[in-house]
Amino acid sequence: MFPMSVLERYPDLSVDDVEKIQEAMNFFDEHIRGKNAKDVPIIKEKYGDGFQGQNSDYTKEKWPPKRTFYLLKRNLADGNGDSIIKYYPMKYTVNLALGITNWKSPFTSNALETKIKVTGIEWIHKEEDEDWLEDKDVDIWGEFSSKEKPTKTIATNKASSTQSDIDSLMKAILRRKLVILEGVPGTGKTHVFDSIKEEFDHATFLTFHPSSDYSTFVGGIRPGKNEVTKKLEFNPTKGHLLNILDKAKDGKVILWIDELNRANVPRVFGDLISLIGNKNPPELHIPNVGIEGAEQKIKLTQEQIGHLHIVGTMNTSDRSVTPLDAALRRRFNFIRLHPMTKSDLFAIESSNNEFAFKAIEEDITCFEDLNQLLNENMGSDAIMGHSYLFEMSKHAKEDSKRVLLWKYSILPNIIDTLLISQNFELIKEINNIIGKNTGLKLVDSAQNGFGKGLGRMILVAEVSE
Repeated sequence: MFPMSVLERYPDLSVDDVEKIQEAMNFFDEHIRGKNAKDVPIIKEKYGDGFQGQNSDYTKEKWPPKRTFYLLKRNLADGNGDSIIKYYPMKYTVNLALGITNWKSPFTSNALETKIKVTGIEWIHKEEDEDWLEDKDVDIWGEFSSKEKPTKTIATNKASSTQSDIDSLMKAILRRKLVILEGVPGTGKTHVFDSIKEEFDHATFLTFHPSSDYSTFVGGIRPGKNEVTKKLEFNPTKGHLLNILDKAKDGKVILWIDELNRANVPRVFGDLISLIGNKNPPELHIPNVGIEGAEQKIKLTQEQIGHLHIVGTMNTSDRSVTPLDAALRRRFNFIRLHPMTKSDLFAIESSNNEFAFKAIEEDITCFEDLNQLLNENMGSDAIMGHSYLFEMSKHAKEDSKRVLLWKYSILPNIIDTLLISQNFELIKEINNIIGKNTGLKLVDSAQNGFGKGLGRMILVAEVSE
């Protein structure tokens, strides 16, 4: 049915490959949906024993691990003309379509995700969408009418000031408890805290930095004044994490850590990382951190585990920060926040007259064109967040302030990205985008006889009449 091929190094999916994948979906619907693959004779007949192991047992009871579980998705019309949404395991479907029968091949789910993204095939990550999949009791061979589909909570991963999007993030934080909001600066990561903190019995806000350490976060020997003698003394003192764990005994708490990856996170968390993301955390002996009792041990109750929520924010475009280690990444759920689109901004204006986005529509178009250019040439971490546009909308009738925002905020951010990446060839394309709307341009010092050495700069100048 499908021609065999050997794929060893994650090749790009051609148009022909996409057609084969669509055909494999039809094959699934006809022969496998609602069954275990190992129980379908045609699988063994056509593909041998390659699909007969536990990896092919895709009933709801045998779902693969969350972090490697991607689903292909498509809409089909039923006999009544209604739309039906069906799901297919990504790796299984693509391997079947392209004739890969060795499940130990290097064609992994993560690699497949990057290839599927550039095709017209729809897909989801089960972990991102598990809320509505599981709430509807849908296994991966299941289906339901699109009319019944509830609003996605995380799939869009888009930061917004609208109440519905804040509610979606709140739902995700309550359900997953350990969440990291990541994205480029200006996408509203920190703003979320102000919108949700009242939902908790206690909220603590921290900002990590290179000097953040174990003694302030967990606990340690710290100076203080003796209340009786008024003299300086040093005592074991609890840090932010132990304090909020104490408060978790009495109610729902959230520890918000802004700029999480600006600190050396493994060193700051230390041994208490064992208590995070563990349904049955061990009892830990942690001396000299202010824990009461001679044994100085801490053991979390199920009530504390249920009440504790930790949210961190990460700036993905800052190359000076410390990368997170695998232990921390396993424990947290990552939600990426993207810049708002023009339609998102207009929707906000319709319900909040504080902003005037329609009056700066040309600036928004220019901003989106720049982001598209940066994304296509340098990746998603090079783009800019929408916070600039919120500020600009407040000065929609003041052209001088609008231009100053471009000159001293937006364009310097782009210049920094160009200098770090050495993408000087993009200057001409950027000038084509910004010139007419802003009256500004970028100037490469190398074009003015200053050479291309270490002192090479990019300057902002006004466009000559």
